[in-house]
Amino acid sequence: MTYTTLNDAVTTSATLAPATEVGIKVWYQKREPADWPSDKHPPGTDLRMGMDFLREHKPEMIPTTETLSTNHVLLGTVEGSKEFSNDSSEDYRNMVFETIYTALQGHNWSPVGEARELVLAVNASHTSMSVGDVLQVGDDLYMADSVGFTKL
Repeated sequence: MTYTTLNDAVTTSATLAPATEVGIKVWYQKREPADWPSDKHPPGTDLRMGMDFLREHKPEMIPTTETLSTNHVLLGTVEGSKEFSNDSSEDYRNMVFETIYTALQGHNWSPVGEARELVLAVNASHTSMSVGDVLQVGDDLYMADSVGFTKL
C-alpha cells in the first residue's frame, strides 16, 4: 500500500492512533533544493543539532507558527482520540508525542517504502521523524529534540 496522506498510515498502524480530536500536525524539515550551494550547509543541519544549539548559536532558526513553513513542510495531521489536548498532563502529552515519534520511524511506518511517494510529494527531506521536526497542537509547537520534545 502506498500512502497518499499521513492518516493512511494510521489505518495500518495502531500506534499512530492516540492523537487529538483536532489533530496533531506533523511538520518535517524541507528537502534542500538540488542547486543548494556546496559551500554552504543547509538550514536543516542547524535544526538537527537540537534546541540547546539553536538557543546558543542560531536563535533565529527556532520555528514559530509564523516561520514554521520556512524550513518545514506539513507532512500531515494525525487524527485520533478526543482525550488529548494541550491541557493534558505533561506525562500524557509526552507519551503521545513519543508514540508518534516511534510510529514515524521508517522501519515502522514505511518498511518497504509505503511513505516514499508522500515524503517526496510534500518535499520532506526524510522518512523517519528526526531531531528538528515539529509537532503542532493548535498554536503550540513542540520540536523533536535530542531527548524528547521541547515546547517552542
